[in-house]
Amino acid sequence: MSRSVEEEFVDSYRREYDFFGKAGRLAAALIEKKLHSAGIKSLVTSRPKSPSSLEAKLKKRRPPGGYSTTEKIYESIVDLTGIRIALYFPGQQDLVSDVISEIFEVNEEKRFPEGPHASKSKRDTPSPTGYKKQFNGYRARHYRVRVKPSHLGESERRYTEARIEIQVASVLMHAWSEVEHDLIYKPYEGTLSEDEHAILDELNGLVLTGEIALERLERAGAARVESQKSLSNHFELAAYLIEKFSVDSQRMSDLGSVDLLFEFIEALGLANPESIRAYVDGVFKGDIETRPISEQIIDQILSEDDRRYDTYQNIRTAYSSRTEHPPAEGESEFTKALGLFMGQWIAYEKAVREALLNMAAKGPPVPTPQALEAKGLITAGQANQLAPIRLLRNQLVHGGYKGAPSQLKESANKLKELTAEIRGGKGF
Repeated sequence: MSRSVEEEFVDSYRREYDFFGKAGRLAAALIEKKLHSAGIKSLVTSRPKSPSSLEAKLKKRRPPGGYSTTEKIYESIVDLTGIRIALYFPGQQDLVSDVISEIFEVNEEKRFPEGPHASKSKRDTPSPTGYKKQFNGYRARHYRVRVKPSHLGESERRYTEARIEIQVASVLMHAWSEVEHDLIYKPYEGTLSEDEHAILDELNGLVLTGEIALERLERAGAARVESQKSLSNHFELAAYLIEKFSVDSQRMSDLGSVDLLFEFIEALGLANPESIRAYVDGVFKGDIETRPISEQIIDQILSEDDRRYDTYQNIRTAYSSRTEHPPAEGESEFTKALGLFMGQWIAYEKAVREALLNMAAKGPPVPTPQALEAKGLITAGQANQLAPIRLLRNQLVHGGYKGAPSQLKESANKLKELTAEIRGGKGF
């Protein structure tokens, strides 16, 4: 007796079960690390779909005449491995969305029950008993993704082939959803009565009320942090930043490595709301940039005092050794080129600060090249030359530089020429 396409697919999946399990764990670890670094409190879990659940799902969704090929099944089943992100504060979903976009290639996003990417959920349809729900049901975001190769080591690149479903909701909504899903869509004890559906709906109302309470708890925590004389950890710093920037959605795009920022301000004795307020306001009122907020704050702190670069680099080096891949070969040559470039960058910053001071120009200590051009302090040609050098500097200081030492030397020489022009007044 010939075997069905569905049976062949399930057998194939059993052989690849460990692959999908490892892909989910790797992806979950990437998310968890990034969310922790940003100070976003959450619970991240992953699990591959069990072969028995897959078999039951295929039987339930089998089209008339069955599936023609195993490829058709693979196209229709998107959650062979899944990740759940349970947020303490549901209002932080936009921040999580930015983290997901950084780590993954996002193929599809769905928002339940409404939104610009809304999709009608089967969970929002009337029950078989005719009971009509009073509450709007499941509130979450789902993403269908693949890990970007740049976030995996060479030995892990094959896991970029795995399609992953990520579900983001509050801790309360995930708990209710699990109960509702198992009782209604996996009815091991028979079809639920109208009264049971009503109780589930009532629980949904309590969960939605609980989410409002969580949002109030988030605001209360932020208010407490701002009134404190010191910040105890990077989660408190993140709460402070979220509250400050949430009034302007254009600014609240990406927190970045808040844990690194906290280590830096703690080392400088600035780990308190009063001391960092000016730097936060500087980002809020300065040039609009898409870079992470923590990076922009660090840059403002660095630009005030050149001696802080040494402190920051020591902290950044220790941080990188804990959180990033080991350095590549040729580290000695790279270190020399880095020292040459950063020394020239510091000279450039001094020249810009002096020029701004002479002209009584207001704004961040070292504005972007475009802002300097807008103030009439440098020419359009100089701004075009400085832009890629500034990007290189940001990659070096905040992580992500993948170029060769020779590129640093060439950029340092070009920066030296530009700085000489600035000091000579040719660009002003």
